[in-house]
This record gives sequence, C-alpha cells and structure tokens, in this order.
Amino acid sequence: MLRSGAVILLMSLAGLPAPCQSDTWETVQALPAGAMIKIFLQGNKTVTGTLDQASSEGLTLTRKHESIQVAKSDVSLIWVLRKGSRLKRAGIAAAVGFSLGCPLGIKSVGLFADASKSSTEGKAGYCLALGGLTGGMAAGIVAAMPTTRRTLVYLAPPTNTSQEHATP
Repeated sequence: MLRSGAVILLMSLAGLPAPCQSDTWETVQALPAGAMIKIFLQGNKTVTGTLDQASSEGLTLTRKHESIQVAKSDVSLIWVLRKGSRLKRAGIAAAVGFSLGCPLGIKSVGLFADASKSSTEGKAGYCLALGGLTGGMAAGIVAAMPTTRRTLVYLAPPTNTSQEHATP
C-alpha cells in the first residue's frame, strides 16, 4: 500500500498520469458516446477512434467513417484523448525562454558595450530584449504544435499464464 502510494506521488510530481485506480470495465461503459479514445490491443496494436457504444462484451467505435468492433478480451488499456491548452503551453514556453534569454542578454552587455559604461539600465535593456526575443520564439514554436491530453480509464488485469500451465 505504501509502495503504490509512493509510485502515484512520484508520477504526479513528474507530470505523468497516475495508474488507473479502478480497472473495471464499468469505467469504460460510463464513457459518453462521441469520446475520442485510443485503445491498446493485445499484440501491441492500437486503434484510435470515436466511441459509439460500450457494452459488457466490448466496444464499438468509428474511425474514418468505418465502424470497428473491439472485444473486451482483446483490450489491454484505454486512454481518453482530449484537446490540451495551447495557450497554457505557450505561456510556460515563454517564461522558460525569457528566463534563459535574460541572463544571456545581461552577459552580452560586456560584448557589445563599453565595459566601463555598463550601467544597470543597459543590463536591464539587454535582458528584456534578448529575454523577450527568446521567450517569444519559444512561445510561437510551442503554440504551433498540436496538443493532446490523455487520461487512462482502463487497464486490463494482468493474465497469469504460469497458473494455466501448472500441474496439480
């Protein structure tokens, strides 16, 4: 119990999704129709599509105007996909870019200006100029990339093959 709590705490601090607490099929059946899902099947295959319905036997989803049926026994895990916030990611990238560019701007005062006349205003100006430039470039690059948030909703219980082959 303590070990699983520590794993969940470390994963949340690292920004990773926590392992699915309820790996019951009822969680999947509670998903609304129209939800974008990514299914990992047994044998390392994936299927991504829009959920039509979930029953106790499996799922029906639409992919490229084609209906696909997936049996519950074939499912390894299921993620729900949602759009992420580009603005949030761009803001974080701008802050990181500014914090990296500002010290470079201060350091460059000695390269471009007379060392005897390097005042506080000059350092602040270079800090703002180079920090703003790198922050703006980082924000623009990150905002142009598409974002997807994933939430783990189902993790199939592990199959123990050693018990199947055990002799009484």
